[in-house]
Amino acid sequence: MADREKKTDVKAVLRNIGLAVGVIGLILIIVGVVMLVTVSGADEKVKYGLTFGGIALSVVGTVLIFIGNRKDKAERAPEPVACKYCGELNPFGSKYCRKCGKPMVKRCVNCGAELDMDAQFCNVCGVRVRND
Repeated sequence: MADREKKTDVKAVLRNIGLAVGVIGLILIIVGVVMLVTVSGADEKVKYGLTFGGIALSVVGTVLIFIGNRKDKAERAPEPVACKYCGELNPFGSKYCRKCGKPMVKRCVNCGAELDMDAQFCNVCGVRVRND
C-alpha cells in the first residue's frame, strides 16, 4: 500500500513539474514571438532561441504531465477472482476455473442471465437463485 502511495506522490510531483515547465515554455514562446515581431535591435539568435527553447520546454512539460497521468499496469488490470470451490486465482472474466474446471459464474434458471457466484437473486428477472 505504501508503494502505491509513493507512486501517486511521485506522479503528482511529475504532473506539477510538467505544468510549471510547460507554463515557462509558453511564456518563452510568447516573449520570443513578440521580440521577433516588435524588437528590431535584438540579436536574431536570441529571438529564435527563446521561441524554440520555449517550444522544447512546452514539449518536455507535456511529456511529464503525460507520464504523471499514466496508469501503471497493475492499476489497469482487473483483480483476479478466486474460485468458490478450490480457491484458485483466475483471471478476471474467467467462465471456468483453470484448476478444477467448475463454473466461475452461474446462470439464472428462469431467464439464463449470467450471475455472480454469490448472487441471491437474479438481477434481470428477480428470481431467487439456487445455492448449489
